Amino acid sequence: MVSYNGVVDQLQSIGLRYRFIGKKEVIELARILKPDESIKHCCFGFYEGGTALFVATDQRLLLVDKRMFFFNLEDIRYEMVNQLDFSSHLLWASVYLHTGNKRLEFRSYADSRLKDLFMFSRDQITSMRKANYTAVLLASGEYAWRKNTLDLPRRHRVANYYQQKQQLRFTR
Repeated sequence: MVSYNGVVDQLQSIGLRYRFIGKKEVIELARILKPDESIKHCCFGFYEGGTALFVATDQRLLLVDKRMFFFNLEDIRYEMVNQLDFSSHLLWASVYLHTGNKRLEFRSYADSRLKDLFMFSRDQITSMRKANYTAVLLASGEYAWRKNTLDLPRRHRVANYYQQKQQLRFTR
């Protein structure tokens, strides 16, 4: 758990101050963040359920909506995101986020902040995907992508190794 002043300092370092609108969300954000997590981008706007704070940290995306008798939190890991889209209109911008069976649309009038959040999230997603795959040089001189299996238990790693070896043999 991070202190409220720590969250306010992180938000001020990226140029944001939520004194009235969004203050309840910032208080909840202090309870949600892990000590080793830092806020990279943040934007206040609207989604299907009402108003919320959309936060991009170095580890995940957070959508925090706090009301008097209602609290909604969407915790989205970068690995879970299937598709991320951005559209800009005359008065607002929108980010469309697709994960498995969920679809989240977030709109904001601060279109430059939302675009920066989108760009950062897109870069994080691509870096996470590249970290999960390794380039393998085939006998024909071409490269193929192989899924990393180091995070699996040993028995699954061995089974996946022989399975991938079998697939590479048939592609030659």
